[in-house]
This record gives sequence, C-alpha cells and structure tokens, in this order.
Amino acid sequence: MEKYKRFILMLSIMMLCFTSVGFNNKVDAASLPSVSAHAYVIMDSNSGEILYSKDAYKKIYPASTAKMMTALVAIENCDLSKKITITNTILNSVPSIATQANLKAGYSYTLEELLNMLLVYSAADAANAIAFEVGGSISGFTKMMNDRAKSLGMNSTNFDNAIGLDGRSFPNTYCNAVDIANLTKYRSEER
Repeated sequence: MEKYKRFILMLSIMMLCFTSVGFNNKVDAASLPSVSAHAYVIMDSNSGEILYSKDAYKKIYPASTAKMMTALVAIENCDLSKKITITNTILNSVPSIATQANLKAGYSYTLEELLNMLLVYSAADAANAIAFEVGGSISGFTKMMNDRAKSLGMNSTNFDNAIGLDGRSFPNTYCNAVDIANLTKYRSEER
C-alpha cells in the first residue's frame, strides 16, 4: 500500500507541473490559459468528464509521459526495495539520443532509486533497467505496459519501449490526450 501512496504522490507532483488551471472544476473558456500543445484535455479527475479539450482523440506521441506508465507497471509488479543490478545488456539497449543517468554496469540500485531517476531526470537507462527486471525484456515489459493501458481504458495507446521514444525509430509508440488524462487520473484503489 505504501508503494501506491508514493506513486500517487509522484504522479500528483508531475500533474502540478503540467497543469495551470486551478482546482475549480468549472472551466470558463475566457479564463483558460493560452496553450500551444497540439492536443490536450482538461478533465475532472473524479468523474472523468472532459471539461475542455483540443484534438482530444488525435493520435500523438507520448514522449516522456510514457514513463508514467513505466513507473505504474513497475510499482504494481515489483517491490520498491528490490535491488536491480545494471548490466551491459541494459546499457547497450539505450539509444544514444535518450537522456541518461549514466548508470554503470555492475552497480545495483533499488527500484525506488531507479524510479526517482526515471521520473525526476527522465533517465532512459533507468527505464530500461526497470523493464528488464520487471518484464524480463523490453518487449515483455512493453506488453505489460500495453495490457495495463487497456485496463485503464487507454484504447488508443500503444507502447513499444519503456522510455517514451517515438517517431521514425519507434513508430508503434502513440496515444491521444484522453488516454494520457485517463492515466493521470489513476488511483491505486482502482486496482
């Protein structure tokens, strides 16, 4: 239960970073901030009602917001105190263009430490270390991510990596704004 509370706290902090609308669930179009995103959703997290949106169902790339699903799957399937040893296989699986925490082969970190690197520093090497430990492989872990996404009603989302890389190199990582909103309104008691 403690691990779910920590996840909710981390997710809440991330939500505060992405939101500029107050806590009042009444949204007046005249008072909305200027948003330059290609697509977005302002959702009542209690009811799931979409209060305001732009291209809510447009296919978009999740980028590093995919790391929220990586964290959720990890927390639900592995103990936070579990020690994870970094291997060359893990390090070699990280594309050079991705942000890294510069983990070293042979060193061990707890899942909690790797989650901090993942969510605070956006560390792709931490994401892949988690994927190998929890899913046995990146493909095994992304299957877990996709299964969990579907269980949360994220029906227009697919992941092909735990990092959030997308586009030409990872064309099968995509979502829409409604699906990301559904992920961010997740509460551990829904399990």
